[in-house]
Amino acid sequence: MRTNLKITQTFWTANKSLLENGFGWPHPQYHLMSWALSCLSLRKSYDNVVLYTDSNGYKVFIELLKLPYTEVVVQYDDLRCPDIHWAYPKMLTYSLQAEPFIHVDGDVYLPHRLDASIESGGLIAQNVEMGTQYYKNMMNDLLRRNYRMPEFLHKVLERDLIPSYNAGFLGGNDLEFIQEYCRIAFRFIEDNGLLDYHSRNLGVNNNLLFEQTLFAALAEERGKEVASVLGYVVPDNGYDYHRFCDFYRFEDVKFLHLLGGHKRNQRACELLGKTLLDRYPDYYRRIVELFPQNNKRLGGIKQELPDMTVQQCIALYQDYLCDRIAEWKELPNETLYDWEHRLSSYSHFINANREQQAVCKVGKNPYASVFEIPSHWPDLAKHLLKERVSRERCGRNADVVCVPCLLGEGYREALLSDWGYNILALLENEMSFEVLLAELCSTLSSEIRDNGEGVYRSMLAELEYLCYNGIVYVKME
Repeated sequence: MRTNLKITQTFWTANKSLLENGFGWPHPQYHLMSWALSCLSLRKSYDNVVLYTDSNGYKVFIELLKLPYTEVVVQYDDLRCPDIHWAYPKMLTYSLQAEPFIHVDGDVYLPHRLDASIESGGLIAQNVEMGTQYYKNMMNDLLRRNYRMPEFLHKVLERDLIPSYNAGFLGGNDLEFIQEYCRIAFRFIEDNGLLDYHSRNLGVNNNLLFEQTLFAALAEERGKEVASVLGYVVPDNGYDYHRFCDFYRFEDVKFLHLLGGHKRNQRACELLGKTLLDRYPDYYRRIVELFPQNNKRLGGIKQELPDMTVQQCIALYQDYLCDRIAEWKELPNETLYDWEHRLSSYSHFINANREQQAVCKVGKNPYASVFEIPSHWPDLAKHLLKERVSRERCGRNADVVCVPCLLGEGYREALLSDWGYNILALLENEMSFEVLLAELCSTLSSEIRDNGEGVYRSMLAELEYLCYNGIVYVKME
């Protein structure tokens, strides 16, 4: 029988504004979306999820966003710590636990409850990390600073392959070990002046050492096994997008962890937002409405057109876009909320099997508007327009499709390939994916049509692009 395992999370603002500072994300709204999806996905599986934060965090997460934590501990208002040592308040949270727990970072999303074999582990971490030269170079720099540390930790840092555990998840049932681990970490931090704002060591990444490497070294020293949530070893530089950040696989993975530089991947950030909108639309809405300057429709702010170019051809497109914006200005925000909610659920289709996909209904965004680039335009004008919309697709034969949206400037542009153009032409009425595929095949040459699997894959890729850009929707039957 499973116990009511305690899940903890930590957020210390370091007196920074959550509405102005992105905390490593391209924009504060993505940072808040991350915390919302993390909390909500944990609460889906666990009844005891506790947040340790400060008053600034409480005001935004609880008072404004109303995230459903079962308990909030305002613990870190007077925390004296250089903000570069972001792992220190996490360590403090570990040390405060008097019952078995798992601490989960705010950029970790859990689609399903963890296995009982993980939850019952004496010690628990996200995964073993295999140190490469990346960690070795970092630790060599620390060794050159003659830090005071336990002998067992010093010996570990001298190895070519330095052990570590990723602390996206960290905790366990062996509270005696965890308390010892925290005491050693705090002694290391104090002995080396890491809480001193004038320390010469502030320019060094000490977090990995006193949180992750120390945990691994002490577990080895005490002969302790560590249950791995992931179940396999990852190189310290091996956290790739597909395994850890692909929101299309949200329901099929043990967890997603948008760590490190992946936070600055615009595509990952937008798919994070779509995932939150699809599953928890009320929370999505609360977040985006906190940023009227970033989302001009929602703030009632005048929508500005992109700068005009000198080319007359581009000016014609600008006039076209201006006319569309004027039309869409009359759309109620509630209407766009409803449409964007419908448009955000396509990941279920992407992850379905082919039999399930066949009966899914596909429809066109009724506000999508296609600008057909005139064939007589000079090649340079065509290229300039397409490159402005999408550098990745600008080399293709394409037209421009525009749709209204809630966020950003209030509209979105995408390049429409021949396949995409034909799909929109066929979708005057909603139809099943199976019928749409058959209709599209009838427009292809026999050589292409004979490659049925290739046509299906290309169709799937084109639909994903159209759904991602809010041009078509797919709904499961």
